[in-house]
Amino acid sequence: MIVFSKSGLAHGWGRDPWKWVSGLSEESKAAIAAGHTVFIEDCHPASNGVSGSTRRQVIWKGDRYVHRLITPDLEREIASGRYTTI
Repeated sequence: MIVFSKSGLAHGWGRDPWKWVSGLSEESKAAIAAGHTVFIEDCHPASNGVSGSTRRQVIWKGDRYVHRLITPDLEREIASGRYTTI
């Protein structure tokens, strides 16, 4: 299942080793823990020319939630309209 979080905010960009996501709702955190794909929107567009997307996937990385660029496959799945917003 793909979920869009309205409350998550991305901090740090690029190769910043301490980038993180704040403000995730309990529902978003539960979706990540259950293995669902969670996205946040309105992030800085990637400047490396690989992706101009303003969406980022949120993952749990040991001690915090972090964001990363999404793959073209996930972009296509989002474009198909199969997602939930929480």
